[in-house]
Amino acid sequence: MKTLFKLLAIALIFTSCEDTEPIIYNGNFDQNDTYLSFSRAVYTLPIERDGVGELTVVFNSSTVTDIDRVYNIEVGFPENSAANPATFTVPSTVTIPAGSYQGFATVTGVDNNLVDDVIKTFTMTITNPDLSFEYSDSFTATVNVFEVCTILDDFLGEYAVSMAAQPNTGTTLLDDVVVLQEGESPFERVINVESPYLDYGLPSTEFVISLACGLTRFTNLPYDTGLACSEDTPNLIVGDNADNPGVYNSEDDSSFTVRIIENTSSACGGSPAFTTITFTKVE
Repeated sequence: MKTLFKLLAIALIFTSCEDTEPIIYNGNFDQNDTYLSFSRAVYTLPIERDGVGELTVVFNSSTVTDIDRVYNIEVGFPENSAANPATFTVPSTVTIPAGSYQGFATVTGVDNNLVDDVIKTFTMTITNPDLSFEYSDSFTATVNVFEVCTILDDFLGEYAVSMAAQPNTGTTLLDDVVVLQEGESPFERVINVESPYLDYGLPSTEFVISLACGLTRFTNLPYDTGLACSEDTPNLIVGDNADNPGVYNSEDDSSFTVRIIENTSSACGGSPAFTTITFTKVE
């Protein structure tokens, strides 16, 4: 274990692994600058096998106006993205109505025999903010598209967690017991962890599990912990094990696994750790 492994930036206390910073509502735009953000940095669009899917995107503003605000959305594709435009439709705009702090847009998906268990990614970018008074940490959000199948058991409630300690921190990413809640779709389960890698002062963090036709993943990785040995070395990052995901039985929620790669950046001279997390339901 590296004794110099420490939190470098106090500002990280105020950020989570995949959610954007919480909005602080500060009234009328004539009196305050406006902070804009998607409700999440990473969304998931699960599409049922031979069927369809739907995602509600929330766009937040820290101020209100007396007129509708219409923002243009541009779809993009990260390098090497295999996302197929024939499998999803994104509206060209999102509107924050007069007197409101939020706007909503519906993204739809369709299988078209083109979607499978491999996560495919595209982006949505707001292209017309008024940069003289509208600000954001990022005007872009990522959408992960993948195939899902009917889930026949609950996968909800308390689960005991079994996983190896991360070599550099000497502790585990998750608590001994976590509570699984349904996410933004029936195929997501959300875990809120009060202190990832206990004793390092990391902020409360949300992890999102996808249940996709027998395979599981944390769909909001990578998670940058902000932990490092010095300002000149990389942070400890938790990544997705896309080549060897976890598994579940749709008819039996008593246990399942998720597989991740800890320390993908080889922080503090360590090697990436291929970690299996086992979740066992607490009866």
